Amino acid sequence: MRLATTRFKITPKEYALLKPGLDMLANRLATAQMGSYPFRHRWHRIDYVKSNIYQHQAFNQTMAERILEVRRKVWNVTTTRKVRMDALELAAAILALRLYDPARRGFSDIEGAQPLARKLEMLRRRAMRAAKAKSGRAEYRAQAEIWRRFLAWVRYNLLHFRSETGLTVSRSAVPFLMKHWAEQRSQLATMVAAALEKRCYAPLPSSQMDRMVRLLKEGFRRGRYPYTLKELLTANDEAGQEFLFKAVSKKIELTALAGADVPRVVRALESAERFRESRRLRRSAGGVTPSTPAPTVSHPRTSVEGPDDLLTSSRALSNKELAESVALWLETYVDKKHWEHVGTVIVTATAAHPPARVTVPPARTLGELMQKARPRELDWYALENHVLVAYMGQWALTWLGHYRDQYGEIASILCEGYFKAIRRNPLPKTA
Repeated sequence: MRLATTRFKITPKEYALLKPGLDMLANRLATAQMGSYPFRHRWHRIDYVKSNIYQHQAFNQTMAERILEVRRKVWNVTTTRKVRMDALELAAAILALRLYDPARRGFSDIEGAQPLARKLEMLRRRAMRAAKAKSGRAEYRAQAEIWRRFLAWVRYNLLHFRSETGLTVSRSAVPFLMKHWAEQRSQLATMVAAALEKRCYAPLPSSQMDRMVRLLKEGFRRGRYPYTLKELLTANDEAGQEFLFKAVSKKIELTALAGADVPRVVRALESAERFRESRRLRRSAGGVTPSTPAPTVSHPRTSVEGPDDLLTSSRALSNKELAESVALWLETYVDKKHWEHVGTVIVTATAAHPPARVTVPPARTLGELMQKARPRELDWYALENHVLVAYMGQWALTWLGHYRDQYGEIASILCEGYFKAIRRNPLPKTA
């Protein structure tokens, strides 16, 4: 919808002040139409706090055409010319005047800029009153709101300049940002300490806590995690503490206290290590040699070993024991909602490419084999669900393939272990 216009004169000197800004806007709009944004906010999609400066921005093709229309109306003015513009086109002309020299602040040292700015503002208000009288206040306010959203989009995506100091904000805002960032680090350290205390783990030293906060904040700034630092600190819920605990435990080794919820695989490995250490100390202190074991009568195994004994076993395992290991692995490492999908990935992979003997670092026990076969270089919290399922399936296929190299056996073991896990941990019923 066209708004009421006002007629005025423009001189060559005034055109010379408007031309650099109009050319800049036209060129950068053309560059944006090709999908390139070289002058976008430099923290875009990297730090959502630093880049959160223009609210409710939205591109509008009609408003972009208004800027090009202003440039066309005043193009190549060599003598005084009369033109007609509406209130929004005059607002675009004022924006172009401000872009005459982006490094300057104000028009005090630009000859003729202040009188032109006052003239354009007077004409804009006159055109605004005419538009309200002709089209109504509601219609004009709707058009003005579209212009304000488009102007915020332009400033964020097309007109973000770097000052000589390299800062993207005025120097007066730097103390506020430094205080704001310090508060964020303090809140993040408090959440990490609360997560460790709730799960019965020893608190981190101050130097190690500072390092962890710096690494976590850098990960948030680079968008490595599923939500932003602002969202985490604002929510401050159990899910956020669980995420921080997993992230910290992946980066450093934590010291568990009494009552800590340690995974059964880790408990079994620690128990086996303590047993080997105590046996070594007894032998070295008393000089006792192990007695000759009594002959044992071989008989068929009627049941599998317990979970801890199974994980610390270093002998060849039967199919039932491997099925129990699959159930234990699913319960310890895989989310329930992914159990069926992980099994499908393994069966599909073994059907398409029957596994050969895989290469795994030397491991003395099954629990150690699981840990060494785990892909450690992945960022588990930044993966999409389908990618995470594929990697979990590959992990299970690696340690299963160490014991069996036939597709039929692996598929049978996997199905039996899956149903064992389901019987012990029934899946929630869907409505």
